[in-house]
Amino acid sequence: AEAVRRVGSRPVAGALLKVWMKASGAVTNAAYGDAASARVACLLGDLTEPDSVPRRLLVMSVAGAIASIPLGLCVATLLV
Repeated sequence: AEAVRRVGSRPVAGALLKVWMKASGAVTNAAYGDAASARVACLLGDLTEPDSVPRRLLVMSVAGAIASIPLGLCVATLLV
């Protein structure tokens, strides 16, 4: 916020984009995903709502998490 106040949003967006492009790699992408590009878009005035998680993906994730509980218990009994 301070940088935007001092120099404006366009220079800050450009600097963020430059840093993100130089540091882009597997670790950076895994850690930040699309957050950097979303922040740059926000600084440039794109105030669109973020994409929501598709319902099917959400249901599959919850089902996978629930299914992993018995599997984890089975593995734990084998290790004891």
